[in-house]
Amino acid sequence: MKKILSVVGARPQFIKAFITIKSLNKLKFCKNILIHSGQHFDYSMSKIFFKELKFKNSLIEIKIKEKNNRLIRLAQMIEKLTFQIKKLNPSLVIIYGDTDTTLAAALVARRLKINLMHIEAGLRSDVIDMPEEQNRYISDYLSDFLIAPTNIAFNNLKSFKKKKKIFKFGDVMFDSILFYKNLINKKYLRNFLVKKKLKRNYIFLSIHRDSNSDLKSIKKYLNQISNLKNLFFWPIHPKIWKIITLNNLKVPKNLIYCKPISYMDTIAAIKACEYVVTDSGGVQKEAYFLSKKVFVLRKETEWKELITLNSLKLIGSNLKKIKQSKKFLSSKIKSGNYFGNGSSTKKISLLVKNILTSN
Repeated sequence: MKKILSVVGARPQFIKAFITIKSLNKLKFCKNILIHSGQHFDYSMSKIFFKELKFKNSLIEIKIKEKNNRLIRLAQMIEKLTFQIKKLNPSLVIIYGDTDTTLAAALVARRLKINLMHIEAGLRSDVIDMPEEQNRYISDYLSDFLIAPTNIAFNNLKSFKKKKKIFKFGDVMFDSILFYKNLINKKYLRNFLVKKKLKRNYIFLSIHRDSNSDLKSIKKYLNQISNLKNLFFWPIHPKIWKIITLNNLKVPKNLIYCKPISYMDTIAAIKACEYVVTDSGGVQKEAYFLSKKVFVLRKETEWKELITLNSLKLIGSNLKKIKQSKKFLSSKIKSGNYFGNGSSTKKISLLVKNILTSN
């Protein structure tokens, strides 16, 4: 039996991998194995997703000692993944997105001369100092099979056309939203809002990127929130909560906060909010899929389609720009099959079948 190895380490990757593996499980001549790199180790950022989404495939968890220094952590991931991938000897390694885990697995698979597939290939923010951008470039270059989610991503890979096999299959996160959002019924939504003490006129806030997660930035965001009349709901990343508590930062009265929430609760939180403020690539798309406007706490986005679709507005680190965006908020989001039609994982499964049966 041939082995397909998916390597993940962070919240968006769990979501992408789970829905992809759900489809890959239909290939009866293959065994699907998931390696968790340990990049996200906190329960609320990791194990909660495995429990909630009922992941039942073979799982290998790697323990990484380094929690803070990204370069040292990357080196440890490469070391641990080399041992595990050598031992498993899979026919195909699948990587997802743009995390340090993605880069580590790409380097190991290429060195071991194992077929490598990159799901969500071709994204570009055009900011090379961003770690995620570095991870995208290198992972795309090293991969044998590139799965682009959109036309823009596909076009970004044109320079690889003679060397790689490139496919525009749509976005696997759209597949996931279509599958899970139907489970967020009125009862689930009502219970979620009661549990978090929320009413429907709140802004969903999500921050995690390193560029937004230092003491100066957090102080600035908390101050800006306190000067706005809107109610914010913020599931706070552990590294940011650490900054808030260690520095005794005052939390504004118009901010309801909690520990990171599960995938289903995130869908519920976005579904019930007025609009979204985030620096996350995944949340930008989830907001669009759930027909919500999104303000991005960055000067750029790898999802340029969302600007064209009138779903997204870049505001840098200035929350005050929300006040100046009444026209944007009142205008309609454009629809269309920019992210596929919900059959991305099916197409990936057919491709994997062809790859593994032709060897």
